[in-house]
Amino acid sequence: MDVAESPEHQFLKEAFLQTLSTFSSLRLFGLTEMHRRTFDFGCNIERDWTMPLAGQVGWGSRDGLDKDIRTLFAEEGVAIRTLVIKDDMAHQLRLAEIVKALEQRGYELFSLKVFPIAADFDADREDHRTAVQQKLRDRIVEDLLFNVVFGGIGSGLPLVRLTPDL
Repeated sequence: MDVAESPEHQFLKEAFLQTLSTFSSLRLFGLTEMHRRTFDFGCNIERDWTMPLAGQVGWGSRDGLDKDIRTLFAEEGVAIRTLVIKDDMAHQLRLAEIVKALEQRGYELFSLKVFPIAADFDADREDHRTAVQQKLRDRIVEDLLFNVVFGGIGSGLPLVRLTPDL
């Protein structure tokens, strides 16, 4: 049974892919969307290689984060795992618990990139959508695209960032 997505959840997954698509038009890299049956969003980033990216939006209950992260790590062949989460203490603490448990089980978390979004984000407000779209754009460029274009991803540089900044 599918649970209805909140407007915020829907906006965040569309905004993430839209940002990647916009930058691919600059021809710094290519982008083809992957089948999204399992993930909230997914694509292949193509340069001199193909790097699959999969993402989940953890906007609802903090208890859903565990499933979202396990889904990201269950799929083999994914090079970049992105997680867009609500930036409140409940989500941050739960994320830290999950990351610690995965590290203890031997998971390599260098492929996980967390994008915290202000917890009071309201997708029904244009000013909120504009601000969140800009923040996502800035973080995607800073944390993902710069590393993709200039070779940081795949060289073992850590992507996981647990500190909130929105």
